[in-house]
Amino acid sequence: MMEYLPNLSVVVLFQLIFFIVHAAVAKEKANIFKYLSIGILLGLPFGIAFDFIFGKSIGVFDYGAGFVLWFLFVNGFLSYGIMMANVLLLKHYSLLQVYLWSIALGFTYEVVNWKFPVWEWTFSSETIEYLVVIFAAYAGLTWLMMGWLRLVRGIKFKLF
Repeated sequence: MMEYLPNLSVVVLFQLIFFIVHAAVAKEKANIFKYLSIGILLGLPFGIAFDFIFGKSIGVFDYGAGFVLWFLFVNGFLSYGIMMANVLLLKHYSLLQVYLWSIALGFTYEVVNWKFPVWEWTFSSETIEYLVVIFAAYAGLTWLMMGWLRLVRGIKFKLF
């Protein structure tokens, strides 16, 4: 199980780089630490719940390390936390921009995960898997995170 920590570290590093670039493009560099702190705090409970519901219970994905508590905490805190920080940057994006952003994020995460495996999808076909995951699943995850941020922090997203 511990052999997945180096891969998770690489995935998290690329997630952080994606976030920093995204913050620079969104002209939010001054708020990087604010978004990261909110994202990490809210990403932990969101990530653990998401992993148990969609991963362990429904079986859409699996982790090489399994669904052990220490891994879920580290993953929720870092990986989901950084993605949540990324989603915070979407407050002023249109619906199309949010969707295109989720495709870019999904593509980036999946390429890194392909080279440094942390999770695997349980679809029957690899081609369908990547099409569904990149063009739909990350958009759905983004929407769920936006709803979580609205519910917990009252953050409104422009979208139109």
